[in-house]
Amino acid sequence: MNCKAKTTLSPGNNNMAYQLQNDMTIFEDFLNTYCDKTFSTVARLTGTCDVSVITNVTADIFAELWSKREKTVSKDNSCLLFKTILRHALLFLRRQKNEDRIELLMSILLCKEPFSVLEST
Repeated sequence: MNCKAKTTLSPGNNNMAYQLQNDMTIFEDFLNTYCDKTFSTVARLTGTCDVSVITNVTADIFAELWSKREKTVSKDNSCLLFKTILRHALLFLRRQKNEDRIELLMSILLCKEPFSVLEST
């Protein structure tokens, strides 16, 4: 998957535009660093080989992270990133009614907190 982001916004003289440009630059670096790893992790967690499905789930993950960019651009993003990936993978599996895969993940992963997302759906 080619995840390289391209910045096209010019900050101009507007302070808000400058802040958005700065956020976009930081997020672009984050995206370029983690996109391929996220894509492969989604594929492994969901067990699907359908590239379009994996791409859509990956895009949803980064859309959520962009909306929460104040938290995302901290020094260590790995915990937030993995929790977001896991949540989206679990929601995908729930929509697919793939209870066997969910049970498999529950038996492998030590932390049970991310599975609470399944209780509200």
